[in-house]
Amino acid sequence: MSQKVFEQEKINKEIKLLLNKIFETKDETRLIQLLDELFELNTRFRIPALTGSNANVINDFMFVYNSKENFSVISLADRYKLINFFRLGRPEDFYNKSFGEKIVETRKLVASFKAELGLNVSNRAFSRFLYHQPVLMLWKKESLILEKDLFLQLLQNKKQIILYGPPGTGKTFSTKKFSMELIRND
Repeated sequence: MSQKVFEQEKINKEIKLLLNKIFETKDETRLIQLLDELFELNTRFRIPALTGSNANVINDFMFVYNSKENFSVISLADRYKLINFFRLGRPEDFYNKSFGEKIVETRKLVASFKAELGLNVSNRAFSRFLYHQPVLMLWKKESLILEKDLFLQLLQNKKQIILYGPPGTGKTFSTKKFSMELIRND
C-alpha cells in the first residue's frame, strides 16, 4: 500500500517537503502540527491511504524512517486495542483529538508501556513481540470478549445500540462477529 502512495503522480513538492519535515522533526509539538498539516493537505490531493483514519501509511513511513522513535504497531485501531487491554489509558480519550495528536500520543503510550515492562529491546523487536501470535491473540481476543459482554449488557436494557467512534476502530467488525455468535448460540 505505501509503495502505491509514492507511485501517485499527485505527489507534489509540497507533500514531499512536508513528509521530510515530519520524518526529521524531533519536537513532538511540531510533529503534531506537521501531521495535522499533512492531513489537511491530503484532503485536497486525496492520495489514497496516506492519511487514512488508521494512519497506517504515515505510521509505517515514520517507523521505516526512524525505528528508534517509532513502532511498527501502525494501525491506530490496534494501538487503541493495546491501550485498552493493557490499561494504558482509555481509547475514547483520543476520539476528539487531531490526527497528529492521535499518532504522537498513542506512540508515547506504547513507548511508556515498553519502558514500564523494563524491556531493553529495539522498537522493532517490541513490535514483533506485540504481534507474536500468542500475545496478539491475547489482546485482540480479549477486546472482543469485553465488547461481547458490553453488548449483552446493553441489549438487556435497550432494543438498539448505537456505536460511536472514529472509523477503523472495529465497530462493524465487532458487531458482525458478535451477531454471528448470537445466531450460532441460539
